[in-house]
Amino acid sequence: MAARALCELGQNSEPVLALLREMLDDKEASYTSLAVYALGCLGRKAPQFVGEIMIKLTDKDLWLRATAAEALGKLGQSSEQVIGALIKALEDEYPLVGISAAEALGKLGKGSAEVVGALKRQLQGESGRVRKAAKEALGKLGGGVTARLTLVAFRLG
Repeated sequence: MAARALCELGQNSEPVLALLREMLDDKEASYTSLAVYALGCLGRKAPQFVGEIMIKLTDKDLWLRATAAEALGKLGQSSEQVIGALIKALEDEYPLVGISAAEALGKLGKGSAEVVGALKRQLQGESGRVRKAAKEALGKLGGGVTARLTLVAFRLG
């Protein structure tokens, strides 16, 4: 609830955005996660935070990594750096992070061969939840031919 309030207040508020920026550097992962979540709620209105959120994908806290992946999907920046970081997050040892990364890749809608290949590899992974998220992400990739062919090949193979 607090994150939602910060998100709504931050829509047009420099003081709230400044507070969220400070919270990104907090040593307490729960505060940082709250800030990342709130910034993700702002979506495309907070592109200046993409780099800082991307760094959180490598944090030791799994909830923060998962929240960062989710936020990156909502922020809508599909730069090579963001896509590369999310692809790496697909391989996280914790399924929650991989699920969030797959969902973010699906939201970003960049169906490059690299993204499709990374998601396709997850279709063979150990976690059923990550496999499902990867399959759904492939289906969202703009309805691209590559994504559809990958799903067909997976179903046949």
